[in-house]
Amino acid sequence: MPTTVSRDRLSLRDQLKGTTTKKMVPSASTSSLSTLAKRGQAAKPKLDADSADKALLECQVKELLAEAKAKDFEISKLRMELQRHRGKASPSEATAAAAAATTPESHREGEGREQSQAAPPDPHTMVAELKEKNGRFQRELAALRDENQGLKEKLISLESEPPVPSGNTTTSTSSTSPLKPSVNGILPDCTTITTSSDAVPPVSRIPLKSSTSSSSDITKGSLTASPSPDSSEFEKIPSRSDSSGSGGGMGASGGGGSGGEDPGAAGRESSVQSLTEKIQKMEESHHSTSEELQATLQELSDQQQVVAELTGENERLAEQKRRLQASLQEQRERVELLAQKNEALLLRLRDQRDETARAGDLEQRYAELVESSRFEREKLVDIQQQLTGSLRQLEKEHKEAQGEARALREERDLLRAELEREREGRGEAQRAAGASGAEAEGLRAEAERLRALLEAERQKVVQLKAVQSASDSTELQGLLKAAHDERDRLEVECSQLRQEAQQAHSDSERTRAALAKAEVELQQVLKQEEEQKSVLSGSVSELQEHVQQAEAQIKDLKETIFELEDHVEQQQAVHLHTKQTILDLENQLKKVEEHKMDLEKQLKAMNRQMKVESVCVCVCVCVCVCVCVCVCVCVCVCVCVWEWEWEWGVCSKAKLAELLHACPFVRLYKQCMK
Repeated sequence: MPTTVSRDRLSLRDQLKGTTTKKMVPSASTSSLSTLAKRGQAAKPKLDADSADKALLECQVKELLAEAKAKDFEISKLRMELQRHRGKASPSEATAAAAAATTPESHREGEGREQSQAAPPDPHTMVAELKEKNGRFQRELAALRDENQGLKEKLISLESEPPVPSGNTTTSTSSTSPLKPSVNGILPDCTTITTSSDAVPPVSRIPLKSSTSSSSDITKGSLTASPSPDSSEFEKIPSRSDSSGSGGGMGASGGGGSGGEDPGAAGRESSVQSLTEKIQKMEESHHSTSEELQATLQELSDQQQVVAELTGENERLAEQKRRLQASLQEQRERVELLAQKNEALLLRLRDQRDETARAGDLEQRYAELVESSRFEREKLVDIQQQLTGSLRQLEKEHKEAQGEARALREERDLLRAELEREREGRGEAQRAAGASGAEAEGLRAEAERLRALLEAERQKVVQLKAVQSASDSTELQGLLKAAHDERDRLEVECSQLRQEAQQAHSDSERTRAALAKAEVELQQVLKQEEEQKSVLSGSVSELQEHVQQAEAQIKDLKETIFELEDHVEQQQAVHLHTKQTILDLENQLKKVEEHKMDLEKQLKAMNRQMKVESVCVCVCVCVCVCVCVCVCVCVCVCVCVWEWEWEWGVCSKAKLAELLHACPFVRLYKQCMK
């Protein structure tokens, strides 16, 4: 039954947490929103400090959760040790301890739920309460650590005892070492614990027996889970009923086996029972601590939502304030602009006479500018005409120079063609001279051959004469005659050849003279061509320089013409601008005069109205004074009459009111006041 109750409580707690996380603002925080919204502007400078405190508290809560997880691990180890040693314990003690442990757990859960449902009235008080709860949690954790250390020492002492036989057994108690004090809620690392008899190995090195109970499985699942500040960590904590039930079963089995033990076993069972009760108390405190931590986390989330809403409200109010300041600034600027306009109008009214005089000066200056612009325009027109005439003359000179250059180029081409023809004639003459020289050499060689033949024939004639002188035969005479004929013929041919050689020599001499003459003429033509070429190149360079100068002058003249045209256009623009400014000033003067007339009319009307109002005020004041005097007189008379009648017992307060109401001066006073 306790197991089902605890599980139902855990499921209800999870459902409540799910519903609160889905809501934007919890019910407890919505009740305090109205009070917090009023203090939003005052609490704005303290939000940073509150957020820092909350962050610190969240860190501390995370540390507490980690410590709680470590405590779960230690409790599971102690439970396993107890299950191993409960074989000799009675089941009745375990059930009694479980029944005793259920009441404080329910009481703690009720307190935790009441604390989680309580709504904080103020974030500062909430922070203070959270700090107090954190300190209380730390103190409780320190106490739990002390108890855990004592239980560890007792378990170590129980395991260090030798096994007792079933017969005569003696109880032995081991003295535990004093606990070390904790520093800031954290115990020092106790790796070795010494007893009065000998050294005992630490708890972490004691071999634990494997258990098949549901509590050990759930504890292992809680150890493998990742540490987080959510309440899902506390769902994995085993319930007391499961541990007590498993422990009870073990105790029952152990009790059945050791039915006939002596009083030593009873002391041992009492120590085991005390250890069980302490472990149950630790579980109860752990459950209450987990519930308080869950409530603290819920309150922190509520406070964060409240802070977020307050920051949004502050931003909205700041935005509204900025808009109001912007509108106020715009209204101020408009007021300043209207004041400046009024001042400008007053200055225009004051400077009207100065503006009329200034307009006259502007008209005079405009007339002077028109006259000077007319003179300058005439001068510019004359300069433009002169420049155009000089430009045309330069263009004519440029065209003439181009014609001369063209004629010189044509003459140069003709001279080059004649030079080519002379060169060709010289080549032909050289070839003819070479051919005539070759013919003369051939003729000379032929003449030499003929001379040699003539000499041979003479020798033959001499021989024949010698032979003839020796013998006068007819045959020799015939041969001699033939030789004479041959000699005559050869002499004729030799003379002809001599004449031809002389003629060829004369021809070669004549061709040489013609070649020399042609060479002389060629040299003269070349010299003349070089001279003409140099003269033409000089004239061409001079013409090019003259053309460049003419082009530069034309460019300068064009630039001056453009500048003059720009200057004329600028003068015309200035002239038009001055005309436009004069027209604008005249229009402004007309508008100012009209505005002045309107203002004068308004001033006259305002003066008239002020005079009428002052007269009316004076009349009203006089009437009021007269009425007041009359009322005072009437009141005095009425009071006197009332006193007289009062003395005689005739008058009353109603009578006095009727007298005052019937007084005409009082009526007139009321009308004037209306």
